[in-house]
Amino acid sequence: MKIKTIIALLVVSVSLSGFAQDTQQERSDFNEVRKDGSFEAYDRFLQRWPHGYYSEQARLNRDDAIVRAYCRPDVTLDLLVDYIEINQPHAPRIRTFYANLVNQPTHSYRMTSNDLGFNGTTGTVYETVTRDDGRSVVSKYVFDDCGLLVADSVASFDALPVTHTYRYNYDNLHGFSLAACVSPGDSIVYTATYDDMDRVVALTSSERAYRFAYNDLGALASMRTRAKGEAAVFTFANGAPIYCDLNDGRGELRVRYTHDFNSDTGKRYLNGVKTLDKQGETVSSRNIAYTLDAAGRYSTASITEDDRTVLTVTRRYSN
Repeated sequence: MKIKTIIALLVVSVSLSGFAQDTQQERSDFNEVRKDGSFEAYDRFLQRWPHGYYSEQARLNRDDAIVRAYCRPDVTLDLLVDYIEINQPHAPRIRTFYANLVNQPTHSYRMTSNDLGFNGTTGTVYETVTRDDGRSVVSKYVFDDCGLLVADSVASFDALPVTHTYRYNYDNLHGFSLAACVSPGDSIVYTATYDDMDRVVALTSSERAYRFAYNDLGALASMRTRAKGEAAVFTFANGAPIYCDLNDGRGELRVRYTHDFNSDTGKRYLNGVKTLDKQGETVSSRNIAYTLDAAGRYSTASITEDDRTVLTVTRRYSN
């Protein structure tokens, strides 16, 4: 056998030996991270073996581990937002999970009041609303540790407070889905429907139906609601409603919303609501001035119409 051939065979033999050792080490590392099961362990594995034999399976396992870590009832909305902002655009299931949490129409302040500073709140919020004639009422909102509304006692000037308790179904794919709204002497059961991307597209009960549509980026684009004698279509941009077409059985109206963007908090806050009739004439126009606490939540809001203060809102947070 020629010397060159012998040398070539030795090189191949050494290379195969090194490959076998690498493969054995990679297999051993992969078995170890499977025992650990955390996405941090899979991240470390992929840093060492980015193009190895087990790398694709490790990526799939890591994604499942991330979902298990973040799609849980004890993970707060703020933690989800932090993860999404850091890992865009590589967290589609986490984004869908978060969207399902916050797009539930039980949280009417998110849908029709443009997220009036409640988002992310936990504990109890007491809200005092005072009219220009001096009369005031106090409402109570109770949020769980995820920042989701679980009960409220909403007072009006014309009726006694009614306490609503919200019941949810939960899984680590869809998040919280409204199951029922319970008030004294009544219980309304809801059924959620999801699309093939796990986004909630419908929520229905015997009294009200909601339909959701999303844009190409997966953000909420519109919401349709229908109840007894009333229908409304909300159109969204950048996570907030910009207008609502409303038919309350007496006529057609369009409500336009404007917002401030606060660079300190990175959030948009409602600063104006204008209602127009079918002919485009202004029915009412209200401006909202607000102050924020250290957490970026409303502490006060003043609602004016024709330069006259019609409502003042003051909130007290338990934490």
